Amino acid sequence: MQLTSPPRHATLARVLAGVLAIAVAAVVVAPQIRFSVSQGAVEITPFGAKDAEFYAAQVRHAADGAYGHANDLLAEWAGGDQKSTPWLYAFLGAAWRATGLDLHVFLTWTLAVAAAGQFLLFAAIGRSLRLSRTTSLAVATACCLAPFLWSYVGGEVWLGHADRITTGFLPLARPVNPSLSSLLVWGAVLALVRWASRPSVALWCGLTALIAATWSAYPAAFLFIGALLAATTIVEAAGRRWRRAAALAAAGAVAVAVNLPSLLRSGAAPTGDAAEVAASNLIGLATRSPILSWNTATAGLIAVAWSLLRLRRRAQPGRAIVVVGAPMALLIVFNLQVLTGRLDQPFHYDWFYAVPLIWMAGAVVASESCAGLRPWATRLTGPEGRRRLAVVAGAIVVGATVVALGGSTSARALRALGVARGEVIARPGLIVAGGVALAVALFVIRATIVAHRWRLLRTVAALAVCAMALREGWMVQDFETQRRWSGYVELQPLRAALRWIEREGTVDDVVASSDDAVARLVPSYTGRNVLISAEVGFAFAPPEAEFRRRRMVNLALFGVSAEALAQGLGDSGRWHGDIFKWRTFGAPPTALASLTGGAHLATLDPAEADRVAATYREILELPRSALLREFRVDWVLWRDASAAVGLRDPGPGDGLVSALDGPGFRLYRVVR
Repeated sequence: MQLTSPPRHATLARVLAGVLAIAVAAVVVAPQIRFSVSQGAVEITPFGAKDAEFYAAQVRHAADGAYGHANDLLAEWAGGDQKSTPWLYAFLGAAWRATGLDLHVFLTWTLAVAAAGQFLLFAAIGRSLRLSRTTSLAVATACCLAPFLWSYVGGEVWLGHADRITTGFLPLARPVNPSLSSLLVWGAVLALVRWASRPSVALWCGLTALIAATWSAYPAAFLFIGALLAATTIVEAAGRRWRRAAALAAAGAVAVAVNLPSLLRSGAAPTGDAAEVAASNLIGLATRSPILSWNTATAGLIAVAWSLLRLRRRAQPGRAIVVVGAPMALLIVFNLQVLTGRLDQPFHYDWFYAVPLIWMAGAVVASESCAGLRPWATRLTGPEGRRRLAVVAGAIVVGATVVALGGSTSARALRALGVARGEVIARPGLIVAGGVALAVALFVIRATIVAHRWRLLRTVAALAVCAMALREGWMVQDFETQRRWSGYVELQPLRAALRWIEREGTVDDVVASSDDAVARLVPSYTGRNVLISAEVGFAFAPPEAEFRRRRMVNLALFGVSAEALAQGLGDSGRWHGDIFKWRTFGAPPTALASLTGGAHLATLDPAEADRVAATYREILELPRSALLREFRVDWVLWRDASAAVGLRDPGPGDGLVSALDGPGFRLYRVVR
């Protein structure tokens, strides 16, 4: 009986079914979806990422024709740097209006589309790298569902520790970045890899268009794909493929020329001394920045391993781009940001672009190593080979057991290696299980090599990666759901106040809120502006002096005394620590570099603290009606939970009248 391969349409159907299953799995485990389903008719479904509401607000403003002052007051007066709506927000705004859905429901399902689209692109890149279909699908699963190989700060092994991650799945973090904007990035990578194998005018045009469009979607993505393009140009030139190198350089030049006006505006020198900014960033690089994390070390080791494997053989261009070009691109992006002083936050979501390349590069190295293992097969077939392997496997098991049971003694060694942080080994069983699994894997690999079943070995490894990605992804999202659950429930009554503002207010209204979480919701749920918000640095940020004054006015409206503010300035930043990454009452100390994600702002210098306190006392002496007029506040929204941090309900009178009372909140309208 002769076996025949299945029809092409049957293979395509299986692939599409797998893509759909992955997309559905990613969406179903998203915290906002799980919360909505379990709670029934939910009113407020905030996105998981802290600043995702800002992106939702930009989509709303684009649909309303009011883009340019998403949640920043100054842009309303000055018009901001961007006079026109970026094309991606305009597209999303038009699509949202056409569907008639709630904005957050619409954007949640655009994340599902982005998840499926990224999965397809990752799988297509894998196939272009000459990986098998199984390996490509497994790598695509890992890229989407397991965004980090190691912990974000690089201090502890991440696998099995869901509480170490503060973000969810890669395609479900934010409505624009890294979800929809990533489609441009990985589309450009796919075009780049395919063009390297078989150049064509159509691929060159598509690559150039994708790179040029990325700037408007997300500038950091433009830097990343531009750096990867530059790295690829170097790879092509090193191989003496001069025409290809020239064509890639021309593509970059066209993309830069298209966006030149915006690039010139955003590339201006930072405020203050540029050398001092760069020095501060370099201090962060040398201390605890993600650029020195295990992710970067992994990328470098992969590049070294691949270079050794391909030392005597001609490298396939697409594989060279992913394995060697990816670490180069990361370093180029980092150096660009250091030199321009743009590092006003950690790598954050930009870093997400690194991890899929690490997964892809690992798959390439694994496939190359299979051929490299063949010469060693004869050494493992005889009794001597089995004995040596048994000794190695036994040593691994014994070593893992000693380390796991060593308590504080072995913990010191693991801390020195960056594998653990604690004083003792928290999960000894996990280390022992890992050692046993590694020993068993060695024997399985030997048996596979002896039988020359290379394809089986690759398939088993790919399926193991896929299973790990699904498990880790589900665990991370489950932890995130539990962590946010109470916050989601507490926000529900506020929908009545947000609806009131949306219905009764005008597009240029300004809302003062006692709660920063509420301030993030106001622009996306109502389309109005806010007096102050932690996300203000993403928009057309006002000058430092105005930002500080707006912050102080907001505190004065909610009853913070001068004594309380002075005390807050001395306790690691109660009143300014939450916004230190974007603006603060004074310049942060040099030791606090921009890359130190999660750090707390140090106490202000005593002279600076006295200056801040004196300015705040002057503000407190002004009538409340004057404070409301200064920044044209139209609504004041009080939340009872704010009392826990020392704020006070302003109450009616002196320019405020009660508009709406609800469970846990009060809404006041400003009367002029």
